[in-house]
Amino acid sequence: MRHPYAVVLLAVTGQFLAFSHAQPAAAMDQWQPDPAQVALLTDHATATPYEILLPKGAHGQHQQINTAKTLQTQYVWNIGQDLNVLVIITRSQDGGTLPEPAAALDTWEHATVEACDNPVRAKKEIGSVDGLPVTRDRYTYTSPDKSKTKMAGFNYAAQTGGVLVIVGAVTADASKAKDIPLAEAAALNFLKNVAKPQ
Repeated sequence: MRHPYAVVLLAVTGQFLAFSHAQPAAAMDQWQPDPAQVALLTDHATATPYEILLPKGAHGQHQQINTAKTLQTQYVWNIGQDLNVLVIITRSQDGGTLPEPAAALDTWEHATVEACDNPVRAKKEIGSVDGLPVTRDRYTYTSPDKSKTKMAGFNYAAQTGGVLVIVGAVTADASKAKDIPLAEAAALNFLKNVAKPQ
């Protein structure tokens, strides 16, 4: 099967600077990882400058994309047969404004999710993790290869200290019940690190 993170891993750069701003609601939901799921995250990794905990057996790769406007580093960890976890960290190179989190999700998912078959994206949600405003969305699609595997995933995006962060995961829909809660705990736990003063 084809995961969008593996195929379009470095097709999106900082060329997404002209999207409209998303206005968060006055009272945001507070999101925290499930402690029982966090206890299952045993592998330590780094998405510089942040630490991330991942399920056992995570194998990662990363690549930098350097443009006149942005420096972007994309990390992907494969866990087992179906689950991929992604982190994208983007910094401005020229002092320009980075995209709002909602716009960054639109850009990334246009190049990945919407490039596959039968893409369905849920309405974005806005909440916070330890005071850090975060935008989240969920999606499903069918892999365009011969397997036609049904896939499910999510992404979170946040901006802090001149850094735009996206963290998400995608897995086979048949594995969603076990994979997504674990990956979501990894994502929210990672965002707790992002929320800390650097």
